[in-house]
This record gives sequence, C-alpha cells and structure tokens, in this order.
Amino acid sequence: MQEKLLANLSSNSLTDEEQSSRWKDFYNHWHSIINSPTEAAFNERVKAFEDKYVNNHVEEVAYIKEVWLAPYKERLVKAWTQSPLDISGSLYNVVRGWVSFEALRKVDEQRKLVNAENSPLSRPCTGRFTASYGLPCVHRLKALMDAKLPVALNEFHRHWHFKRDGEPIHLAEPRRLKRYRKEDSKATQSSTKREECAFKAVERRRQPSKCSACGVVGHTRVSRLCSMRYEYLQSSSINNDPQRESSPSDELLIASQLSATADTVHDTVRAPEAIVTRVTKPARRDSPEAIYQAYLQAREKWYSTQSDGRKTDKSYREASKLPHSYSKAQYKWCENWKEMGQFCTSSGAMRRWTREEKMAYIDWSYAEDQRVEAIVAAEMANDTRETTRRGVDAIYDLMERDDLEQDALFEASIGAA
Repeated sequence: MQEKLLANLSSNSLTDEEQSSRWKDFYNHWHSIINSPTEAAFNERVKAFEDKYVNNHVEEVAYIKEVWLAPYKERLVKAWTQSPLDISGSLYNVVRGWVSFEALRKVDEQRKLVNAENSPLSRPCTGRFTASYGLPCVHRLKALMDAKLPVALNEFHRHWHFKRDGEPIHLAEPRRLKRYRKEDSKATQSSTKREECAFKAVERRRQPSKCSACGVVGHTRVSRLCSMRYEYLQSSSINNDPQRESSPSDELLIASQLSATADTVHDTVRAPEAIVTRVTKPARRDSPEAIYQAYLQAREKWYSTQSDGRKTDKSYREASKLPHSYSKAQYKWCENWKEMGQFCTSSGAMRRWTREEKMAYIDWSYAEDQRVEAIVAAEMANDTRETTRRGVDAIYDLMERDDLEQDALFEASIGAA
C-alpha cells in the first residue's frame, strides 16, 4: 500500500530525506505520548498531537485515540505502567507477600469503589465478583474497613496464593441473597384491559436507533454515517494555529505509513484521497429545506411590489391570508421524525429548526391537504360513480400521477430560477 501511494506522487514530491524527517517527527510525537511520565503530561502531549494533525488527518487521529489510547493507555503509557501499586495500608498487612500482585490490584480496585460516585454499595451484594474471582468484593471490604480489620488470607482463593509452606485454603461458598416473593395486592382488579398476548410480551418491537450526536434516526454516534463523528476533534482545533502548513505530500506520507502499520493489527486506515466525500443531493420538493426556500422566494417576489415600510413577514402573511402563528401542538407535530424532525443537518452542522421554517412547513402541509381535497371533490363532481368503483389500486395510481406532476412542476421552477 505504501509503494502504491508513493508511486502516485508528482514530480515535485518530497525527497527521501524530507520524507524520513517528517515521518520521524510524527513518530516522535507518538513516542512522547507513550513516554509521558504523568497523566497531566499525557493529556498535554495528546492535545499537541491533535493540534498538529487533526486538521488534515482527522480519521488517523481518531484511529489512534479510539483504537489505541482510549482502551489501552493503562497498558502502554508509562504514567500508568510504571506507577507502583499502593498496598502500604493496614488493610493488606496480613496478605502482603502471600498472594499475587494481580489479586491485590483487583482487590484495590474494589476498595476504590467504596467512595466512588456510583458505588455498588447502594445495591445489595449478589456474590458474583467473589464467585468469579475468588476475591473479597466491595461489600466485604467495606465491612472490614468499618470494623478496622485487615483482609484475611482465607479471603483469597488458593489460586492467587504464592507457593509457600502451609495448609491449603478452601474458598467458602458465597452467601446467597434471599429473594422474597412480592405479595399480591388485595384490591380487586377493576381494569377491563385484556391481557397481553404471549408473542407481544416476548418479541417487543424495537425502536430504530437514534444518533445522540446529530439526532438522525437510523444510526448511532460511532457509525461512519454520522456527520458529527469527528466533530469533537475538529472543534477543539478551530482556535489553535497549526504549527506548520501541511501539503498534499504530507497527507499521502502520513496516510501511507498508518496504512502499512495498521494492516497487521487492525483495519487499514484510509488515506484522505480514499475518504468518501459527501455528495450533496438535490433537495426533494417535500423536504423542509425546499419548502422554506419556496416560501422565501414567494415572499421576496411579494416584497418587490411593496414599499419599504411593508416589507415584513407579518405583512406578507396578512396579504397571503396565512396565520400569524400556530399552537404549540402544531409546532410539536412538525418536529416529529416522520415530518421535519428536530434538527436540520443539511448545512453540515446540526441545529434546531427556526420558528419561521416550522411555520413555512405547516403552511405547506395545510396547502397540500386543501389541494388534494379539491382534486377529490372535482372528481366526485364530474362523476358521482367514481367513489363506488375505485379501489386501493386506483387511489395509489392517482397518488403516483400527482407526485410525478408535482415533481415536474418543482423541477421546472428550479430550472426557471
């Protein structure tokens, strides 16, 4: 992959020394992050790495952060790998030197949960941790700390013991949590609602996934379809001046090296030239953007025939016999995902619809309803037997013809504009 990308460089490409120097600079950034002595230094070096490369290599920076640093920084960065385990307290006096350090690390993680924000102490002990690892859980450690007692050696399964002289220790079975059956209510059932069918209780209909970043239904925030997946990286570097200008040759160099490295451990990182660019599709005639654009064109056309004092939206709506406002229920209706949705994403950045855009959409919806009702009334007036012999197929054919006619009118209006 690296040879193919370098073969496509122009005649003004970098020399071997320049390529080696810039790739060495990139590697120095990575090694400085790995060799961070403290967590504060780690955060500063990651921030400097983002400021230098995120503008032109957003997917590569995201790959390094999401695939390597986020899940494995405790195993790679010196700030965590060279931090000694603090077992100097009186809680470990008895077991220090008799059990493995891995067991002490897991027990110390349970001890830290005692003062955690969402501590498991607020819930009853299930015994799963002790049954799975053979180690005392957070509830047991809390009881020992309150009684000011150290952890005994028999709290650890012999799997964790060092091979030393002594009798084998057997792990006691964890105490089971008693489950009490809730008493039935003595009140008579007054509801006449039928019982739910068995297949409804088992097979619940799942709602479609909704992205928590852009608000679009159909994907999640970690999906490649999300337009704001790397927004947090790009927004953090807007106010930061880059240390140097990056050229197309730099982009090819970094992308090619990352691709060659990632082939052995993960999916290949795509070069910027291979990234699929968004193709802006023309707006449909029933899309909120097209409806609002038609509203603005009609208003500007009306403005051209009025004096400066009457060029207001209120005057235009009065002249067009449109309501000055709508109810909260109507605004809530147009924010439904079947209508406009809550957010506008056509401009690239997510934002909420304005009040004027919502009013234009409701105006168009009411006008469409009146137009369709007028067509049906005209057909019934021309032929009274039309309503008795047409079926579902005839209705769908009528809807299809109407859509084709309206699409043709919409395309003609765009061409005229």
